[in-house]
Amino acid sequence: MTSFRKFLLGAGLALATTAGLPAIADDHKGFYVSVGAGATKIQDTGIDATLGGTGYYGTFDYDQAYSGEYGFGYNFGNNFRTEASFYHFSGALAGHNLGGSKTVEGTGDLWVQGWMLSAYYDIDTGSKVTPYFGGGFGPATITTEDGTLSGNTVNGKDYQVLGYQIKAGASLEMSSTIDVFGEFIYNGTEDVDGDVDYDPLHAFGGRGGIRYNF
Repeated sequence: MTSFRKFLLGAGLALATTAGLPAIADDHKGFYVSVGAGATKIQDTGIDATLGGTGYYGTFDYDQAYSGEYGFGYNFGNNFRTEASFYHFSGALAGHNLGGSKTVEGTGDLWVQGWMLSAYYDIDTGSKVTPYFGGGFGPATITTEDGTLSGNTVNGKDYQVLGYQIKAGASLEMSSTIDVFGEFIYNGTEDVDGDVDYDPLHAFGGRGGIRYNF
């Protein structure tokens, strides 16, 4: 995981460096704030636990749930933007594949929240529609819930991990200060080591939102 963190850090520095390229005319150059809301689905996630002398191995399956992101960024006016944001998404346990007659009560639900430092590239189309893509990374907290696996106690806890995201979307200029946008998102995290070990989380979703340019 150390090499992956180094890769993310290097990618972030590279994107930050390219943001200093010579600028072209852009009415939105400067600071902005954005708010986005939508839905995200955590993909089936492998779990591993040994409780009361019994081993539990398999997957937890999740329902789609609400997600949001709230950012403050800077548009360099040369098609590059950087943004610091707070984001969150969750997953309610929909089922499991642990084999046999093993039961899950209470535990399994996940809540993920964290901070993200991202960079984006806006594709100039010469119109009011601007496709974009980008990504970022930052510290995240995964919260697990108390419960039981076949009657064995599982203690919920907050786990500090590395989170990252990749996005592709498009914005529509509504005025000189306001854009609306829609985007597809992939979110990922490191794994969790606890009473129940979770494999790295992978989540896909979509959000719509508004961006106000100062």
